[in-house]
Amino acid sequence: MLVAVEYRGANVTFAQRPYRCMPDGQSLDAFRGIVESLESQPGDDAVIYEGALQRLTEQTLCGSDSHTVQTATAQRTPCRASLSGGGEVHARIKVYRRGSTLQGAWIVLTPLDVIARVTGTCRSGERHVMQEAYAERTAMEIAVPPDGLVPGRYLGEPAPGSGARWVLTVAALGYPGPTS
Repeated sequence: MLVAVEYRGANVTFAQRPYRCMPDGQSLDAFRGIVESLESQPGDDAVIYEGALQRLTEQTLCGSDSHTVQTATAQRTPCRASLSGGGEVHARIKVYRRGSTLQGAWIVLTPLDVIARVTGTCRSGERHVMQEAYAERTAMEIAVPPDGLVPGRYLGEPAPGSGARWVLTVAALGYPGPTS
């Protein structure tokens, strides 16, 4: 199956007071590639898919309140940073079967070989922490039909305070027909 997992329009918050961080609407963290179903045993409560996805990220990061920027109206706002990154990520998608106590898909994305660059008004130590966080594992739950991945677009729950959400898009791989 061809899959895309995306998180659009929300900035990642490192601030102690995240409500002061306004989403920029332009951020994107996207994972795209092919996953294949692993062989399952009778009685398994889920279908497991694994594969390598390519990650591409252009994100706004909202930093700590300890290093703030003074605005013209004398209001202090958290520092901001921009993250540009990409690389290869291992995807594991577990889709629960009908009748299981759990439902939907549990997606775990583990970076294999990713690189990121962080720039902005945050202190260098904080930018370094933001860059290291890019190489951490990401996990999410998304509601999908039971028993396996089927082509379609599926939405995760909105992130608190931002309305941004993870989106899973699944497409069947087309195989070329017989040639004459």
